[in-house]
Amino acid sequence: MNTKQDIAYKNAQIRVQKLKKFYSHLVTYLVINVFISFIRIFEDVNNGSLLTDALLDSNNYSIWFYWGIGLALHALSVFGIPMLISKDWEQRKIRQFMEEETNNKIK
Repeated sequence: MNTKQDIAYKNAQIRVQKLKKFYSHLVTYLVINVFISFIRIFEDVNNGSLLTDALLDSNNYSIWFYWGIGLALHALSVFGIPMLISKDWEQRKIRQFMEEETNNKIK
């Protein structure tokens, strides 16, 4: 049988893994988007655009926005509002139903 300390340790491990995955996602987001934006700006300048026009062209940054939505949702699942059907939610519901069953049998 697991002690409270074992359960706390396992939960902490899960949280650390989620944080690690989020930070990896964030670094990937930054590196790839900087690279893609640089390539798009460079192509615009090679095609005759002024550097300032290329830097201000919102099409060169659109991927930041769309991928950023996914990153924001990932951040919410790690730091903020937990997703409704997460492992934690499942565990809470199992405990709740077990308590209800136990209480019903006692009555």
